[in-house]
Amino acid sequence: MKILLITPYYPPHIGGVERHVYNLARSLKLLGNDVSIVTSDFPLNYYPDKNVIRLSTLCKLFGAPICPFIFKKLNEVEADVVHIHAPPRFFPEATTVFYKFFKRKVPLILTNHAPVTERFILVDVARANNLISLEKAVCMLHDRLLYYWVHKSAQRIIVQGEAMKALLYSAILKNQVQDFSQKIRIIPNGVDDVVFDPKTCQEEAARKKFRIREENIIVFVGRLAKHKGIDYLIKAVKLVKSDFPDVLLLVVGNGNERNSLEYLSQKLDLTKNVRFVGDLPYQNIPLILSTATVLAHPSFYEGVPTVVLEAMSMAKPVIVTDAGCMAEVVQNGQTGFVVEKGNVSQLAQALLLVLSSRKFALNMGKKGRDLVKEKYSWTVVTKKHLDLYEEVLP
Repeated sequence: MKILLITPYYPPHIGGVERHVYNLARSLKLLGNDVSIVTSDFPLNYYPDKNVIRLSTLCKLFGAPICPFIFKKLNEVEADVVHIHAPPRFFPEATTVFYKFFKRKVPLILTNHAPVTERFILVDVARANNLISLEKAVCMLHDRLLYYWVHKSAQRIIVQGEAMKALLYSAILKNQVQDFSQKIRIIPNGVDDVVFDPKTCQEEAARKKFRIREENIIVFVGRLAKHKGIDYLIKAVKLVKSDFPDVLLLVVGNGNERNSLEYLSQKLDLTKNVRFVGDLPYQNIPLILSTATVLAHPSFYEGVPTVVLEAMSMAKPVIVTDAGCMAEVVQNGQTGFVVEKGNVSQLAQALLLVLSSRKFALNMGKKGRDLVKEKYSWTVVTKKHLDLYEEVLP
């Protein structure tokens, strides 16, 4: 099958959607499919790949790369199925326009990884009120008009869980359940359970590499943004420190909240208990996860975070909030804990439960690894995509 994947950004650009498309493309190729990818050329430090068509970026508008030559490049690629990944904007709309009016017979699949203007899902209401009103108005109007039309034009719409499905209906599809119910399919995010395999990582070597001596390690991996809830995690570490003075939180990633988070750590006298690692090459993520006693992901807004699946695949217990689809993935009390978003006390209690019993933590991790192999490995997830592609072929 000839499959064309459309994504605004692609590795080495860092992000969950980018990594999702990369893994999906690789898995589809391994199953014998001819896969092409159309994306922007941002960032410019990429390695050439004959299957990846990178478009010159004129500018970025509200986080979306604007690529004027997208129509020309789309015309050069033959495909049986076109699979669009969103957000950000522009690429979904441009691709839909092209195939709607110039190549009518090619079915369109749309995966909406974040069916809402995620930059406005903020913890701080006061900060939300201070956002640039023009940007907010344009994005919300876009979602109700152009984005609605894109979804209406797609033969199938993929979301990662029931929570994202409900959000899609309310934020974009105008609650038209009857019109869209036959189109929507739930296919979760996937994880490479071969790369993220605890048997392939030597914890002692990883500890030496990252200079980790502490026994009780909490790991966070992600963008340092307000909606990730990392400030609540740091406050929870302050409570945990009373029982585990040597507890260490490794914060992996960068973002515009880093300075304020470092200041919060200093203010709470946690400079020895919170270490900001910064961005790591993707190949080092299994290594850093191998050092973890537990992964914490206290976000206020998520679909199915890749790093949560990666930690489970590494046989690590995970603590997440009840935001997005995370509660659909983590079996509360079995593979980890689900706590109320923004609740520092609950987060601290969950961390204490895991840190208090190494046997308990190991048992949780094993169950998480088993669940990943059953439902979330890329082998399983890719076959679900192929079944959907077959469903829409003429």
